[in-house]
Amino acid sequence: MRNLVKKATASATAGIIALSTLLTSVPVSAEGNGEITQFMDCFMPMPIIEELTDDCWGARAGLRDQSNGLEDREMDEYCYWDGGIIKDEETGKYYMFASRWNQAGGHWGQNGISGWQGSQAIYAVSDNLYGPYTDMGPIWPDWCDGAGHNVFPFMISESDPLYDEGYRYAISISDTGMHGEIANGTIHIAKSLDGPWDLIQSGNGGRLKAVGTSGYYLSNVSITLRDDGKYEAINRNGDIAIADSLEGDWEVQLYGLWWQVEGMPNVNVEDPVIWYADGLYHVVANKWDTKEAFYLTSEDGVTNWVRHSGIAYTPNENFLTYEDGTENNWTKLERPNVYIEDGTIKAFTFAVIDVEKEQDLGNDSHGSKVIVVPFNGEGLDEFARSDVYVDPMAHRDGIEPIADTTAQSWGNEAELNYGGEPFLQLQRNSAQGLFGEGEKSIDSYDCKIAYIKYDISKYVEKEIEDVTLSLVYQGRMAGVDAENKIEIALADSDWEEGIGGSNAPNSNGNICQTEDDVIWSNQPTITSSADETVTSATFSQSESPAEIKIDVTDMVKDYIANNPGETEITFALCESNGNRIRIGSKEGGISTVPLLDVSYVGQEEEEAALEEAEESDSSKLGIPVVTGIVAAVVIIVICIAAAIALKGGKNRKE
Repeated sequence: MRNLVKKATASATAGIIALSTLLTSVPVSAEGNGEITQFMDCFMPMPIIEELTDDCWGARAGLRDQSNGLEDREMDEYCYWDGGIIKDEETGKYYMFASRWNQAGGHWGQNGISGWQGSQAIYAVSDNLYGPYTDMGPIWPDWCDGAGHNVFPFMISESDPLYDEGYRYAISISDTGMHGEIANGTIHIAKSLDGPWDLIQSGNGGRLKAVGTSGYYLSNVSITLRDDGKYEAINRNGDIAIADSLEGDWEVQLYGLWWQVEGMPNVNVEDPVIWYADGLYHVVANKWDTKEAFYLTSEDGVTNWVRHSGIAYTPNENFLTYEDGTENNWTKLERPNVYIEDGTIKAFTFAVIDVEKEQDLGNDSHGSKVIVVPFNGEGLDEFARSDVYVDPMAHRDGIEPIADTTAQSWGNEAELNYGGEPFLQLQRNSAQGLFGEGEKSIDSYDCKIAYIKYDISKYVEKEIEDVTLSLVYQGRMAGVDAENKIEIALADSDWEEGIGGSNAPNSNGNICQTEDDVIWSNQPTITSSADETVTSATFSQSESPAEIKIDVTDMVKDYIANNPGETEITFALCESNGNRIRIGSKEGGISTVPLLDVSYVGQEEEEAALEEAEESDSSKLGIPVVTGIVAAVVIIVICIAAAIALKGGKNRKE
């Protein structure tokens, strides 16, 4: 009887879990914004602080409130950027930390006047979260001429020894142009939001000091407090590091988050902002070339990051509105940050500009400012817990490569190995050989050839019908052509991919590459002649990521026929126009890995038999769940009946 009860209880538990899953409702709605289908739906209308006007600089964005956020109303002194906010709980005032530069230099600098490269870190104060904010001047005027860019404020952890010394606030700066050799990557701390600000004693000149095999790129650094009292930082590359104290070592937890998340673009990604709220770690990052940002979450901040559906924000849509329905549309939205109260995000800040950066010249009617936008944090929490983006790229068919690498000829690149990278690079220079694979003669001889190797032992005895190579184009890194093609040849398969890096010791004293790893001088020999190559259809270089399918049926069939006993095949790839482009590699994640899809006679029958076997196994596994649901219902009924009986018995005794 005891075993029977145990079995019934186990089945009931499984049934309750299955039943609760079936009954879970995931539609989410936000007050005033309708159903939330993406992060961008959580932005709420901005309150109107002063009358909307188009009699101001940046009027091309639409009628706007000059008192929202931080700006130079006349655009005769400064352009502003960044913009993180901390509330002074004692005074109730809001402190915004941002960067500014002389507007006479435009965005990029002109006539000897620096643009953003001459940024100073400043702070501004307001009685209202949404503004207007009054510029109070440089945060550290006597240090490096006040230098600061990518100004990112955050609270100091109560478990950090610095807290015991009275420090409460911190600011990191990165991508500093002015005095960058000293200022870039530094962290500053203060006991008051009004300062003074001290440089941390990190043993690294006040910089964030990371411990990892590949160092830590001090660009676009964003830092949040973890739920365990530690700090977590993310940079432009999506590298994540954690530290117990700002002055201690930051342990790198992973490199290249963008390459590890299904459906996440990984080229031209920047401006990540990381925060912890509502029991999740959140990241939003912007793909600058397409002007689209993406939203990711993780339960522990390190593993199992997922991308969520839709877009986080984009200037391509008019999602910024005021309470009266008026829309604003800025040309660029960058450097996002979050304002959190009571553990939930309440507002978002953006650095905005009304024209493309190249068109923002000194002493004109264009510039940049910081805006503050209300945000539905409660709605985001529901959305984040009910939605996961399904990437169509991740469901391509085919086998993954067993090795891939890039051989590059430019300067010292010729001596380095590029296996183990999350992407492959292509750039044609046919001055020597088919793709330019001849001997490197001068430093200016620039050529990049990708090699991809597959195990085809499964197919050598099959009657092959079709073979398709599926590549994921990730973007143009250099060049001007609107369109391009990828050309494929065959190459020898006797080569070692390597793990990437140089032939010098890394930070751990380990050699990153061996003499057998592919570099320019020992790259695989291309065996195809010019008339034996295969070329893809023309594709747009402005649309990425994009799948490029190339029919290599005859190439593979001929290779198998002419090379009996060979079980591996290597494709050499290059582009056609001399542009530097990237495609996904086997390290790039399921969304970008190059796949070789082979179909053969009898394949459908094999797959049908396999599917039937899987369905049989699945149906067997389903029996306990169904039984469990029934058992759960029975147990609930029994419990109710027992309770009624007990109550009845008690009443009779009374």
